[in-house]
Amino acid sequence: MRGEQRMRFFAVLAAGCVVLALAACSAEDTGASGGAQPATVGGGAAGFVAPGAADFAAFKALVDAAKIPDPKVLDDMGFFAEHKFDFPPPTCGEDLCLHASLGIRGNLLTGTPCTILQIGLNSPLDPTKLPRPNLHLVAVVDVSGSMVGKPIADLREGLFRLLGHMQSQSSQDLLSIVAYSDEASVRIEAAGIDQATGIEAAIKGLLNGGSTNLHAGLATGYDLVQHKTPAGFAARVVLLSDGLATAGLVDGAKTRALARKWAQNGVGLTTVGVGKEFDQALMTSLAEIGQGNAYFLNDSNAVHEVFVEESNTALFPVAAEITIRFNAGEGWIPRGVYGVRDATLDDGGATLRIPALYLAKRLSAAAPIEGGRRGGGGAIQLELMPLASSLDAPQLKEIGSLSIAWRHIAKGGQKSHSLQLTAPELSDKAAAAGLFANPEVEKGFVMLNLFVGLRLACALVRDGDVGAARGTLDQLHAAVSVWLKTHSDPDIADDLAWVGKLRTLVQGLPSALQTPIVQPPEPWFVD
Repeated sequence: MRGEQRMRFFAVLAAGCVVLALAACSAEDTGASGGAQPATVGGGAAGFVAPGAADFAAFKALVDAAKIPDPKVLDDMGFFAEHKFDFPPPTCGEDLCLHASLGIRGNLLTGTPCTILQIGLNSPLDPTKLPRPNLHLVAVVDVSGSMVGKPIADLREGLFRLLGHMQSQSSQDLLSIVAYSDEASVRIEAAGIDQATGIEAAIKGLLNGGSTNLHAGLATGYDLVQHKTPAGFAARVVLLSDGLATAGLVDGAKTRALARKWAQNGVGLTTVGVGKEFDQALMTSLAEIGQGNAYFLNDSNAVHEVFVEESNTALFPVAAEITIRFNAGEGWIPRGVYGVRDATLDDGGATLRIPALYLAKRLSAAAPIEGGRRGGGGAIQLELMPLASSLDAPQLKEIGSLSIAWRHIAKGGQKSHSLQLTAPELSDKAAAAGLFANPEVEKGFVMLNLFVGLRLACALVRDGDVGAARGTLDQLHAAVSVWLKTHSDPDIADDLAWVGKLRTLVQGLPSALQTPIVQPPEPWFVD
């Protein structure tokens, strides 16, 4: 990728340095962006996960397999979702609370100044005690030839664990199992989870061989929802597959239309990807359309994490029809969005739309990571650009305003509140030294730089510029290592390990592919 082509890629990947990040906070304490600076707080409040990618496990699996991932594999929503933020207490009086905080520092690759307005959502609800209705869970399992070996073994193990977990939660839940290869067949039809012997036998027998008729499998699962779900039960479809449709209706648009129809009728869809070959785009888009989460099983820890730990929170949204509106102050303009699919930018600001929000399971960013990082809560980030040559300009003190409107699913009714965003201490001098309203903004800054740096390095390798990729990863690894010497954060430390693994892969590419090691290219346009 050279010249104009490379600049277009950078513009799409990170077209600026000013970021508005959504993750978790309360309405009355907005830090440097909306009043008195918040005190540093520990964990204890759950963030939220939006429909779509809930991990970046597909990226990890490729690196573990000694393959350089395509940059598109590193999804921003999935990467952010594996990060937990400890925002101020959710004391807005609702089950979903809003915050915002400001941060400025040079980026970790080239030092270009970046301004971050980090906004968050969290909840006083305890995800471990979240009440839920009786559930009819329909597992739609790929049993085609491509699933032979570890993929089907992982899915069987996951279903066994899910069955045991459902038995511990409710004696009324129902489980259906649809198997599909060339055609779809119902193996278990709305069986009570107390019928463990029959269900376990069906799970053990999950393998047919043949092609992958994904559309038929999903359609059969939805048919069971329609005809076998008792009144008063919630229903959820879980699609387990490598996502590569090779038989029947292979047009992904038709499968997406099927998921969209049922989502409009209130039936959610979660996707779990497995296998050496994986259609990440299809599986992620189906989950987004179905207002569910998309996972990838990359190791043994993921089986328990996806099928058990997430099952109480990832199946039952707290909020729906969420709209977040940012109105920019006269000194700022929005330039791009990370972490949400449905976003509209205009001259006056940005509008973000999220179909549903689920409680994330992790309650503390400081707690050691045991069993995996899924369920952190993550962030949504909106880039802004200052319309002045100096941060001392008076008009830049008014960042703008932020509002949220949403529907409470359990209690009913529309909810809303808003924040005024100001930065009274903003100046060139403060920014030169690094200005962060609280530690969470700084973590968000580092997280964004890691995402951009990893994606950029993969793109440079794909472009044949291995030397620039090595320079990018060397600089990123060094900068994050220095940051971690004064900051303790399990998420960022684990991110750094993946930077190291990717760097080792790039260093080990054949000598014929190596080019001179150079400094990282500019990842963002200069503010």
